[in-house]
Amino acid sequence: MYTKLHERTEELLARGKRGEVYRTSNNTVVKRLRPGTAAKNAIAMEAHYLQKANALGLGPKFIRADENEIEMEYVEGERIDRYLASATKIQRERIVEKIMIQLERLDKAGIAKKELTNPYKHIIIRRGKPILIDWERARFTKRPNNVAQFREYLRKMK
Repeated sequence: MYTKLHERTEELLARGKRGEVYRTSNNTVVKRLRPGTAAKNAIAMEAHYLQKANALGLGPKFIRADENEIEMEYVEGERIDRYLASATKIQRERIVEKIMIQLERLDKAGIAKKELTNPYKHIIIRRGKPILIDWERARFTKRPNNVAQFREYLRKMK
């Protein structure tokens, strides 16, 4: 009987308009473009900005990318909305401070993360540390407003 020792298995985590996200048996995430999508450079853009984020000490660890898929570290944790709903006041204050520090780094680097006015799918809390995920829509800009966008999210929550 023939078995492949190094074959990885994948579990579908999410399906979006442009792509699908899988968790692998290697404890990584692979995001693939869906066949027929018009967003041909989405993977390249996400790879580019994830690597820039990694240089700032942010985001999941970039592993590799090609024209159709990107592989990165899997981030196990709790979505920001769920975390804030169940956290104590002190835990909420600490995590918001940590997020603001990360967003200030992005603003200083000229990177607009986007999607931070509704970040429930874009910030994962892992063991008390926020991890910004999903860099597909990030862009360089002269006036990034990551901090302002996240403040707007916090205002809406109150």
